[in-house]
This record gives sequence, structure tokens and C-alpha cells, in this order.
Amino acid sequence: MLFDPGADIAHFGIPLLLFLPRASLIAWLVLMILVSPVLQLLMTIFGGHLALLREAQRAARPRPGGRTVPGGPLPAS
Repeated sequence: MLFDPGADIAHFGIPLLLFLPRASLIAWLVLMILVSPVLQLLMTIFGGHLALLREAQRAARPRPGGRTVPGGPLPAS
């Protein structure tokens, strides 16, 4: 469809990001194929980093009764 001179790109259902239908199709394809996966990867890495930070913060905080989180050291008694 991108290289077909007779194709009616204006009514294909792609939002007109730019003023020309063919330029909008190219921009939409670049966004969906290149930019979106990169943003999804960055958000996955960011979410994993936040989860690790929260878990490390939870492990460093002492629990009531002198015990730490499961797997941590117990007080001598």
C-alpha cells in the first residue's frame, strides 16, 4: 500500500499526523514499528527497577519484634 500509486491512503483509518496522507502513513508505521517497542522496553525496565528498589527497601527496614523480612537474620535469643 505504501508504494501503490493508486491506493487511497487518506481513508485507510490512520490518523493524519502530518498534512499529507502518505507522509502520515510513513510516520504512523515508524511510530508503531520502531518507537512503540522501544518505549515498552523502557517501561518494562523501569518497572522492574522500581520493584527491585522497593524490595531492597523492604528488606533493609527492621520489622516489629526484632525480626527482619523472611530470609534475613534472626536476633539471638
